[in-house]
Amino acid sequence: MNYQRLSNDELQKFKYPNLIAELIESGYSICTCADHMGLGIREENDPEIWGKLRGEIEIFASEALGLARLYGVGADYLFSDELKTIYGMTYAFCRWSDYNAKRDKEHQEYLTRQEIERELRKKPYLLEFIREATHWTKREVEEAIAKLKIA
Repeated sequence: MNYQRLSNDELQKFKYPNLIAELIESGYSICTCADHMGLGIREENDPEIWGKLRGEIEIFASEALGLARLYGVGADYLFSDELKTIYGMTYAFCRWSDYNAKRDKEHQEYLTRQEIERELRKKPYLLEFIREATHWTKREVEEAIAKLKIA
């Protein structure tokens, strides 16, 4: 789910600005929030859930703890009336940027492994070469690379 990013001033207008920032940065759906709040399956535009997240409808302790577990943060941060920022950026943005960067890197590494495996299936003779090369010293590897560059 992609929500519109809000300025820090716009976020601060909400009763729980950190909760809204986490919702925006995580991309979790309202359905996911409702489920973790223990409210069962809901529609994406459910007015009760939106009302609770915006602080217009009372949120019960069990619901608050469910959201804190979902986001992996403390309830004191999530339900603070002060937006937590780091160098002018929301804490939520920093948390999710780090998480997404790590996830993207892991995905790229996975794709690279998939590409290598595909090539090895097409060229099984490379496996034999790799098996032999794993026993070489660093110097032998450097010599082989130098010979390949000349050829």
